[in-house]
Amino acid sequence: MKHVVRFVAALCLALAIPGVASAQPDYKTWYLAEGSTGFFEEEILIANPNGVAANVSIQYLVPVGSPTPALKQITLPATSRTTVKVNQDITIHALSAIITSDQPIIVERSLYWGGAGRQGGHNTVGVQAPQMEWFLAEGVSNAIFDEFILISNPNNATVEVQIDYLGTDGIKDIDTYTVAANSRRTIHAAVDLDSRFGGRFRNRTFSAKVKSLTAGNPIIVERSIYWGGIFAAGLNPGGTNEAGVTQLSDTWRFGEGYAGGTFQTFLLVANPGETEVTIDTTFYLEDGSTTVDTRTLPANSRTNIWVNAEIGPANAKAFSATVKARNGGQIASERAMYWGNFREGHVVAGVTAEAAKWGFAEGIEDRFNGVAYDSYFLLNNAGLTDGSVKATFMLEDGTGFSDTFTVAAQSRYTLIAARYPQLSNRRFSAFFESSVPIVAERTVYWGAGYYGGHASAGVPLPDAFVVGTPAAVSGPTVTSIAPAYGTTNGGTDVTIKGTNFGMDTTVTFGGVNAQTSQVIDAETVVARTPGHAAGAVAVTVTTNGQNATSPTNFTYEVPPPPPPPPTSGTTARGAPVAVYCTNFASNGVCNQPITWPFPQNAFGVINQLAIERRDLLVNSCHEFGGNNNFMFEAVRRLRTATGSNRWGLNIKRGNQGLSQDIVTYFYGPEGTEMEGDVRVYIFDIIGGHCGNNPGPNWEDVTEKTRAGGTIGRWTTAGQSF
Repeated sequence: MKHVVRFVAALCLALAIPGVASAQPDYKTWYLAEGSTGFFEEEILIANPNGVAANVSIQYLVPVGSPTPALKQITLPATSRTTVKVNQDITIHALSAIITSDQPIIVERSLYWGGAGRQGGHNTVGVQAPQMEWFLAEGVSNAIFDEFILISNPNNATVEVQIDYLGTDGIKDIDTYTVAANSRRTIHAAVDLDSRFGGRFRNRTFSAKVKSLTAGNPIIVERSIYWGGIFAAGLNPGGTNEAGVTQLSDTWRFGEGYAGGTFQTFLLVANPGETEVTIDTTFYLEDGSTTVDTRTLPANSRTNIWVNAEIGPANAKAFSATVKARNGGQIASERAMYWGNFREGHVVAGVTAEAAKWGFAEGIEDRFNGVAYDSYFLLNNAGLTDGSVKATFMLEDGTGFSDTFTVAAQSRYTLIAARYPQLSNRRFSAFFESSVPIVAERTVYWGAGYYGGHASAGVPLPDAFVVGTPAAVSGPTVTSIAPAYGTTNGGTDVTIKGTNFGMDTTVTFGGVNAQTSQVIDAETVVARTPGHAAGAVAVTVTTNGQNATSPTNFTYEVPPPPPPPPTSGTTARGAPVAVYCTNFASNGVCNQPITWPFPQNAFGVINQLAIERRDLLVNSCHEFGGNNNFMFEAVRRLRTATGSNRWGLNIKRGNQGLSQDIVTYFYGPEGTEMEGDVRVYIFDIIGGHCGNNPGPNWEDVTEKTRAGGTIGRWTTAGQSF
């Protein structure tokens, strides 16, 4: 999919920005120069911290010649936030956006890649005004990292742009680029730098100064870096993005940093001046101790500070940092963090000043679409006085809450969103108000082992900025349960739908705790019924100390005697098993014996199919362009061999799409509507799936699936067998 990058790099975007924003931001207009909905999944995050609703407009800016999208209008309730899923609005591969509001708001943009699991992503705060000059402290051009410098020209005239490339050893190269009126140009470092400078910047790190040479025509600049084969299937993709900074400073502050475990942290410092600069970098640890690194940067150069080496393995821990140039020297600085052997990373430009108030549009905690997220807020108090900090969290429905804590002097404080059950399975914005000036950042990590992550500095807010007080967080609601009946023995898996389910959600049936409760997301819980006397009972869900009762009772029924084996298909199936256990106690006693019907080993059916249709078996892996034809034929043959239509496909983990190697057998009462039911035995019929040599298999993974905390559902997947 490398052609996607080439396509993006060649695009010119029609911007039509109506003039330069005021030097003093009003937080009502935001620019997002980067964006893509082809290979990427784009989200625009908007927070409304006001006590009144905000009317927001989004203008999508698309390639010249493409149909102009309609202006998107959104009304955000007071003290709320929203997630705009751009892919649902527009299918153009590359785009920009202008967000305007009648109230002060905070805007961020996230890009994700890698399908439903989101194997990577990056996040950047919007820009509030174009500027004449931008600085990028980080930069790299080699066989591993693929860098793009993104330049937007929001003016009605062509702009000539100069880029100064600054190497680590003081080598400086200057080049100019023409950016057409109302367009965007992408500089692909691996191509442009090699061709323009004869390979002098190949396999090098560098900084860049990007400047509009056309008087009165400011621009917007961002930078993206990708690695690990982001556009190649099967590889581990990573990427970072950050907008440039618009001024140099003698001091740069960072709230986040971690050196230890698999985390590698680097501070990137650029000196674009004509004289050398000495810098002192102070690391603030969570225990209140500090460490200082001092070094000199030649003129027109940049340096990497590998923090892991500076604070030492014995002190491997979280930190904040301040980079300060002596004697008024002017520098730019960013921080890059990588983890998992460079599995993923994020980068943040430093901030030049502390502030008493900070705002974030993005926050996400726990389960969304089967993926687990964690948000962290990193606060640095470099002063000599402890700070009392009020954190206010605002949810998408306009509710929220506040908390107060202390950030000790000259220390770094980590606020973990998971400490608040009100945020579980929710997306939110966050605002911090401190009694002393601080620096605030946020990181988000997701997936098993944190295979994905991004970070952003907060938006510093003036003291006069008013943060509203949200209403109390709403409790859970229950809208439906399915199935609404089961046996007095218990063991029925009931899917409960509703809203505001946190990961601490518990379920009772007639006042008795469910055997198990699995929270899928904020709207779905699967609970296994306890044993109970026959009759109708209430189903109650409890989240964060608040209760909700289903509008439909669950009815316990005395189980009927097991039906006899069917007369057809006995030979193919073999003799029925007398007892099969689906729930063992710790002492080995069977709590839930199941008699007929239980399917016998059908390896012979699958093996014969694998022999006859090896082509379907090899082509069964979706990740390599395959399909479900082997699965469809397997279900058809199982139904024919056993004389039963109880065989079906499987929705893996209950909500993540069709399994590629699992069939299910429905064991509920005959004549019951089977579609979507969780009363299934689960069988893996392909060994080595998605490998080089898949083969036929027959493995009962029912208990293994349940023990892993997941569920399956019977489905025909729209097929007629």
